[in-house]
Amino acid sequence: MHLRKLAVRNFRRLHDVVIDLASDISIFVGANNSGKTSVGHALQLFTGKGRFNIHDFNAELWTDIVRFGEGADAVSLPSLEVDIWFEVTSNDVHRVVDLLPSLSWSGSLVGMRVAFAPSNPEEIRSRFLAVRQLAVDAIPKDENGTPRYDPSPRNLWEYLRDNLNDEYELRYFVLDPTRFNAEMISEEGYEPTPLTGRDRSGREILNSLIQINFLNRHGFNRHLRVI
Repeated sequence: MHLRKLAVRNFRRLHDVVIDLASDISIFVGANNSGKTSVGHALQLFTGKGRFNIHDFNAELWTDIVRFGEGADAVSLPSLEVDIWFEVTSNDVHRVVDLLPSLSWSGSLVGMRVAFAPSNPEEIRSRFLAVRQLAVDAIPKDENGTPRYDPSPRNLWEYLRDNLNDEYELRYFVLDPTRFNAEMISEEGYEPTPLTGRDRSGREILNSLIQINFLNRHGFNRHLRVI
């Protein structure tokens, strides 16, 4: 069994990227700030090792976060996502049985989606507005009752900057490879199956399949090892 493909969405510079990996070893080569380190960091965070921060969201999404906090119509809170595809043989099926999309599954690909998603968007906005009001009420006012300065959090982006890991959570899904094309783009309207009701959590399943290690040595960039 080996890691076959990765699809990363909305994470830093990786707005929507599909990465093919070799069966033995893969080396990322590219210019500085091209996203090499971000791939490793994405895997590290999505496997539950570390804490996300607001700057992990692609900068193009920041406006949507602010607008959602303002109550704008047709705007939703964004999620960060990674699709992880494994190439398996008959000898490995027992290791990925939780990821089989159906009893009729056949072939060699199984997939898992991990999403860093808002726990409850409407409640997040309500909590932000409450914190915002407390901040405004607490600062000095001039003779007209106008706040002397605009306190933080001034918008939902600033609120999530300080509370992101309390308001977002990791969610796990089973992917059906028959619903994806050769570029691993899903068909329109496809909704993956939540990875619930198993004996193991999604995090436990994922960490039983891949291991992430970073090595810093002699000034070289970080190295990623996936086992």
